[in-house]
Formats: sequence, C-alpha cells, structure tokens
Amino acid sequence: MSNRYGGESTLRRRSPVSVLRIHTNREFHNYLIRDALEKYSRIRAEAGQPLGVVLAIGAAHNEARILSEYPFEQVILTGICDPDSETVALMQERPVLQYRVENGEQLDVGSASADLTFCKEAMHHFARPVSGLYEMLRITRSVAILIEPYDTSVGRLMERFGLSSIWESNQPNHGRTTNYVFRWSRRLLETLLASYYVDSGWKLRIEVGWMRWSLNGHSLAPIRALSVSLGWLVGLLPGNEGNYMTAVIEVGHDIPPPTRA
Repeated sequence: MSNRYGGESTLRRRSPVSVLRIHTNREFHNYLIRDALEKYSRIRAEAGQPLGVVLAIGAAHNEARILSEYPFEQVILTGICDPDSETVALMQERPVLQYRVENGEQLDVGSASADLTFCKEAMHHFARPVSGLYEMLRITRSVAILIEPYDTSVGRLMERFGLSSIWESNQPNHGRTTNYVFRWSRRLLETLLASYYVDSGWKLRIEVGWMRWSLNGHSLAPIRALSVSLGWLVGLLPGNEGNYMTAVIEVGHDIPPPTRA
C-alpha cells in the first residue's frame, strides 16, 4: 500500500509451512535464495521481461550454483576476497558466471548496469551497510533483493541481557575481523528509499520470520518443529514479526549520483 514516504510498502510474515520444509543447514540457505529468486522471477514475468543480468554482493559458491540455474543473461558475483575453489570450479563449468573482487560499499560498476542486485547475509558485516544498500540501488535497473537480519524488540531485549550477541568475529572485512551485526527495519528502509527516490516512487515488499540455521536445519524433527512454532507465536507480538528479512525493492529512476573523489 502507498505510504507517507512516497512509495508502496508491505510487510508480511513468512509461512511456517514453508519453513518446516527445511531439514538441513544447506536447505536453510538454499530456501532463502530460491524463495527470493522466485519473487524476482514473478515480477519480471508480470512485466513481460527476461531475468536479465544479476550482480550478487558478498557471493560465494552457493549463490553461484543457484543463480546459474536460472536463465540469467549474465551472473556477476562479487566479494572482497578471491573466489573459493568451489566457485572457481563452477565458473569453469558455467560460462554465464563471472567473479570480481569488489568492495560492496563502493562498487566499481556502472549505474543501472544490472537488472537485479542481490545480497544474502553479507551486508550486516559491512562497516557502512547503508552505503552498501545505496550501491545496490544505484546499480540495478529494476529490483534489489536484500536477505539480512531484521530488528525486533525481543531481539534487543535478549541483547541487553547477554542472551544474543551483536558482534561477530573471524569475518573477513577489509582488514577487520570483528563486525557489528547490523539489523534493518521497515521504517529504516522506507525512509532511505524516500530519501533516494523523491520524484519517481518505489515499491518495498518485506517478508520476515523467526529463523536460525542451527534450529531450522537441526537433525531432529521435533526441534525443527518447536522452533518454527515458537517463532510463529513470538511473531504475533507487535514489532516482533521475525528476525530474518527478505526485502524486495522495485526501484525508482531518480537516485542521486554517487559522491566520490
């Protein structure tokens, strides 16, 4: 629905039935990527457009494998390190794949040069995550998809009592090994999009749910079921719809140009 920020914004909770289909850690990550790509595919099909070119930020072999299964014209993977061996092997098998060492906060990529920009669980490692989002919006012609942690009042309460960490260690990040876990919210995304697209409008679709790979991908089915059930109940509380977000942004056309020396 339209809102006071000049765009359209919706938030919905993720279906517990779909989450219950996850049985392993690998299925957890595959589900999030494929679910997001199906959302993008529907948008393009409704517009009568092919999938086009995708640029993925902070990508590794899992993104390479799944993205190259879809009929993209080109799949450009980026990251701050050289590609891992599995990604290199996939690139040799699948010519549609390319890899570039890039800083996600300041990509050396032309504006409006991809049809989709995609980032799964990389941006919360950034020292400047808002800069990373700007780069995604600058580069895409059509859609940006962000799969990242989502802010909740229960999560903040757990952090206050030391039950949840806001720091991650042993993460490669331009010489730093520790990062703050940045969490997004609907209001933050709406206000940023309103700032970027003053005249052209935008659409934001957020889907959230309580998810954790170690629980949703647990080997014991009762633990998987219990985690989904508890997450659904907690999600009934206002401001606690979920800790995991898939944000699909259909962009406007008047984003400000980058300010670079």
